[in-house]
Amino acid sequence: MVLGRSYQTFFLGNGFKQHYVDEGPKGSETLVFLHGEPTWGYIYRNFIKEFSKNFRVVVPDHMGFGKSETPQDKVYTLRTHTENLAALIKHLDLDNITLIGQDWGGANFWSTLT
Repeated sequence: MVLGRSYQTFFLGNGFKQHYVDEGPKGSETLVFLHGEPTWGYIYRNFIKEFSKNFRVVVPDHMGFGKSETPQDKVYTLRTHTENLAALIKHLDLDNITLIGQDWGGANFWSTLT
């Protein structure tokens, strides 16, 4: 499913298939939207089209949510989700990031900053 002109893909670097949407001009300020529980990145579908006109917008699905895999051999903790997010940010070579989160997506982004 394509949301507007979203580019949806998967990152395999964390030992599971992590879904994310990546849209907007590369090299511009990046907005990373983090969902809470029990939602997934789809909650931001109406934001992507508008914000991607001026920003790069990245919307990952946390492990076990949305279109990301739900591996049975992984530990589901704030630390694990934070490590997954940090690895995705590194993989995408993101800088000049604004993190936007709701519910425990907010806790995830604060943990990522430390």
